[in-house]
Amino acid sequence: MASKNKGPRRGRTRSRKKPGSGLAERPKLVARRRRWPLVLGGGGLCAALLMAWGVFAGGLVTNADSVACGDANSVAGGDKAMDVAAVSMGGAVGGQRGGVGVQRVGVLGGQDDDIWVAPSPDGLSAFDAQLRDLIGKHLSQARSQPESPGVVGELAFVYEANDLWGEAKQCYERAAALDPRDALWLYHAAICGRLAGDVDGAVRLLRVVAERQPRAATVHYRLGELLFERGAFDEAEACFRRTIELVPMLSEGYVGLGRVMLRRRDFAQAEALAKKALSIDPGYGLARYTLGMAYRGLGRGKAARRELVLGVDTQKRYLTDPVSSRLPQYYASRAVQLRRGQELSASGRLDQAVAVFERALSRHPDDVDFLNNYAVVLLKQGALTSAMEVLDHAERVAPDSYLVHANRSKCLVSLGHYLAAVAAAERSVALRSTSGVTHLSLGQALAAMGRFDEAAVALKEASRLDSRNPVAHVLLAKISNRLGDPMAAKFHWMEASKRVPTDVTAHVGVGGACLELGEIDGAEEAIAFAIALAPDRADVRKVSMRLAAARGR
Repeated sequence: MASKNKGPRRGRTRSRKKPGSGLAERPKLVARRRRWPLVLGGGGLCAALLMAWGVFAGGLVTNADSVACGDANSVAGGDKAMDVAAVSMGGAVGGQRGGVGVQRVGVLGGQDDDIWVAPSPDGLSAFDAQLRDLIGKHLSQARSQPESPGVVGELAFVYEANDLWGEAKQCYERAAALDPRDALWLYHAAICGRLAGDVDGAVRLLRVVAERQPRAATVHYRLGELLFERGAFDEAEACFRRTIELVPMLSEGYVGLGRVMLRRRDFAQAEALAKKALSIDPGYGLARYTLGMAYRGLGRGKAARRELVLGVDTQKRYLTDPVSSRLPQYYASRAVQLRRGQELSASGRLDQAVAVFERALSRHPDDVDFLNNYAVVLLKQGALTSAMEVLDHAERVAPDSYLVHANRSKCLVSLGHYLAAVAAAERSVALRSTSGVTHLSLGQALAAMGRFDEAAVALKEASRLDSRNPVAHVLLAKISNRLGDPMAAKFHWMEASKRVPTDVTAHVGVGGACLELGEIDGAEEAIAFAIALAPDRADVRKVSMRLAAARGR
């Protein structure tokens, strides 16, 4: 950001030390200057920087148990492509608290004048201490230096990162007035205005930014989304076409334009655009949904059903920008830190999730929720020893936490300590027998020991208690395969695929079981799902070859 008074940038220090003994030092903040044209200029530089910033998570996690113990990557096959485009970190669901804007505070030089006063949220004294301290620090600076766009902008970052949309918008607008050369201020004012419910105001601001920065793809795309939301399809089409022109290697513009074509009932064009998006990013759910709607319009019912299932509950994504990529360093509210870390973990952005949890634990080393979720991320990364140290510390902090014992069991299984894993899982069940998570951990540990009959009992109880979690069905399917029962395996693979339609492994499992049972039509349908999701995966190619051989008999 352009400013003489430059704001801070986080210099992250990664640490995997044992919690309670300096898990991660609080990051130092250093100054850095950011300019929009460096990021959103044309051609290859824009593409390279967008790629470098990566992708941020989509939907909110709604199941605390699955966050603590579930392994979303393994359930979903692990190969889902998630690169190049992003939901702005300002885009997570949150609420606006009231604040103050410009206040008339007196007379300067003998004349009545308006002096801008940095807004403070209502009920600040009731906020988390960490958030209250962070706001207080930046609020004091902004009120002492109201003419500094960098200082005011830093306060805006704090507010946006912690879901205080109204206050963030006011600060961004002030920074934009002080430094009109830097269009990022107005761009994020528009984002925060939309999140505060002012769609028309956001559109107006984005039009100004798009005029100033005609080569900023992220602006045109977001403006297109808002215009689409308002039903201004002609203008939305122009924005999406401009996005494609600027960043043809990203899928979002094609999906946006495809959705406009659906509204115009040009289903053939919508199909072509959705397929183009999927050729770039096969894992983009909104592209799947758009293709399914195009197929439905073209009367291709079977293909439509497949794509609509794969695109169900999808999330829109937005192209990232320098401010969005900086916001995580300002997460201060405990609830925001926990939710953001869970979102990043669930969407596979593990390094970013680690950073969020390490930062939180540097202030709260004995917070069992942070410890639990941090350990899960380390498990996903394969850092088993570090995960075990975190969980051992969590057990000392909260010896009666059933989630801690369930996660310890999972980690012990991965380390090959099966007897200890069973003991930890049994302790978890004893503490909370009504939770599917505890029975799932016991089933996993027993299955690892080869005690399949006992494991099946525990896994069926886990599925009964938590019908949304697919992991129990995946394990039951694998046990059924080991026991030579393809009918039971088919049932459990199908149940898993219903719960996670993008789980390639589950569709491959259904196809394989159907082939074992001689059900060629069922195998074809399941394998078509797998091919649509991951045509180049080895297990998909293998089951496809088996299907071709079965057809030739």
